Amino acid sequence: MVSTFGDYIKERRNKLGYPLRKIASHLDIDTSTLGKIEKEERILSIELLTPLAEILEIDQKEFELCYELDSDTICLWTKKQWKNEFNKGG
Repeated sequence: MVSTFGDYIKERRNKLGYPLRKIASHLDIDTSTLGKIEKEERILSIELLTPLAEILEIDQKEFELCYELDSDTICLWTKKQWKNEFNKGG
């Protein structure tokens, strides 16, 4: 089950059949950096949100994020968006 933003990135990437290297190349970052973002070991830079949304085929307007600097949870969609996205199946 998807519970973090990193989990969502990984699940969406896998659903589209993209290897880490394809997404990392599109973002112009190292594959290991993307892996750490997926594992929530690194914070996704705000500058990467638009290109990430593009390659993962996510509507930028729905890519609402919240940064909490004092917590491990750094990026979350609104509860409604998470629920809608992950109940689609497929």
